[in-house]
Amino acid sequence: MTAQVIPLRRPEVAASAISQQAGPFEVPTAERKSSGIGDVLITGLLVIYPALATITAIVIGLMLSRG
Repeated sequence: MTAQVIPLRRPEVAASAISQQAGPFEVPTAERKSSGIGDVLITGLLVIYPALATITAIVIGLMLSRG
């Protein structure tokens, strides 16, 4: 008895999959030369908002614990 090899994808399916666009976690083929103002704003919000929220929560917690 010999083992039978089962192909994962048919060749015609593999050829069509290669021509698909890149997904969100795949490296894009064309690199951008500079980041736009939108990228800078989003990055700033993602960094600054959690920091401000943490500091605000600590300050409010200290104020409530003293009162």
